[in-house]
Amino acid sequence: LKPSERAPLTSALLGEILARSSLPQGSWSILPCLPKEANMLVTDDRIACLSFTGSPKIGWMLKNQAGKKRVLLELGGMAPVIVDSDADVDYAVSRIVFGAFY
Repeated sequence: LKPSERAPLTSALLGEILARSSLPQGSWSILPCLPKEANMLVTDDRIACLSFTGSPKIGWMLKNQAGKKRVLLELGGMAPVIVDSDADVDYAVSRIVFGAFY
């Protein structure tokens, strides 16, 4: 995870949570750096997948630089959500739609 330089503390907290989880050591990394320093993460062939959440302009630029690796883009939205398996789906959908246009 390369956190936004505007909000690195949330990613640091996520790292603390992951460190206490049952995930295998070394299966994830938090790499705070400036965008220009992160370019090697995009172009390095040893990295199999690039996931990016942010602006369409930057996302498509990264995809073009990523070579043959798998690229997952979440562009333009500011509100990802997770709906738990035991949630009231109808209620969750109504709240998510409301929040998307609030």
